Amino acid sequence: RQTQAHNTVYAPGQEQSPLARHSLFRVEAPSQTRVRHWAATDAYTLVIAEVQWAAPANLTHRRAVLYTAAERAWLVADYVQPLP
Repeated sequence: RQTQAHNTVYAPGQEQSPLARHSLFRVEAPSQTRVRHWAATDAYTLVIAEVQWAAPANLTHRRAVLYTAAERAWLVADYVQPLP
């Protein structure tokens, strides 16, 4: 359930959505997620999504995933920035 167990950016000692101390299924401070862009054609598919971590980390992690049909190739790019 922890952030470091998933394929995402991990800030040491921080969780994207901290869990309640005595409940593995209750999120104390949910992060905010959204899809920023989605485009699909016969040639490619592009998805850009982001998660704004809950306090105390206060980070934004944006990930772009591009798939090109002709090359059958994937490109994944991550961008992380602190929230103001």
